[in-house]
Amino acid sequence: MSAVATGFKSMERKGVVISTQAAVTVDLTLELGQVTEQVNVTGEAPPLETSDASTGQVIESQKITDLPILGRNPFFVAKLAQTVVFVNNPKMGRMQDQNANSQVSIAGGPVRTNNVLVDGISITDSNNRAVFVPRPNPSRR
Repeated sequence: MSAVATGFKSMERKGVVISTQAAVTVDLTLELGQVTEQVNVTGEAPPLETSDASTGQVIESQKITDLPILGRNPFFVAKLAQTVVFVNNPKMGRMQDQNANSQVSIAGGPVRTNNVLVDGISITDSNNRAVFVPRPNPSRR
């Protein structure tokens, strides 16, 4: 991105990273001077992972225990992940409405194409909807 104005030095900023669904503000300060003068700000982006297309995030069980989760519904913990977007109406995220709880898009993928496992066992039906809402911390009674 660059900025040029009469009577000021031109300014160019490279390497500004804008994530998906993010609004970024970059403040540029123009100094008095000639347009022919340039200020270049450079930086390097982290290398692109080309050997694996997966992204993952681990949310520790202690966070699930400690965080105030709406209705103690562990599906809402998924909102902590950067690539998860809930597409349902928040009013429908009730304990008796598992269909709404499982309507998430992960990394831009289609809704209801995710399999939910609890202790390695699938809790989704043939339409990839969760059939029940597990307790956030089964070891805590």
